[in-house]
Amino acid sequence: RDASSEEVFHGRPDFAGVFPVPDSHKKLQGGWLYTSNSEIGDDKGGAGSIYFDRHGNVVRYKMVLTGTSKNCGGGKTPWDTWISCEEKDHDRKGQIYEVDPFGRIEGR
Repeated sequence: RDASSEEVFHGRPDFAGVFPVPDSHKKLQGGWLYTSNSEIGDDKGGAGSIYFDRHGNVVRYKMVLTGTSKNCGGGKTPWDTWISCEEKDHDRKGQIYEVDPFGRIEGR
């Protein structure tokens, strides 16, 4: 059974990674997350995660980083966080954010 999210998947998806759901998460045990950047500008970008159960069904979608612009490069850290990098744009300096792909802790 597939579930749907009230949130619409982010536009202009870019660099992505996959995270296993920890065994401590009973509801999604054996599942995984697909996390990707959104390369939309004007502070409407960020990163979002799609949650899958162990059968591959979509369970949820959630933006885990918001209020950023043109998030392009990034990657998965060895401690299972997501790095999301903004591109430099005109007079704006690009920033690098470390994000919890599960959305439990706000990006920093």
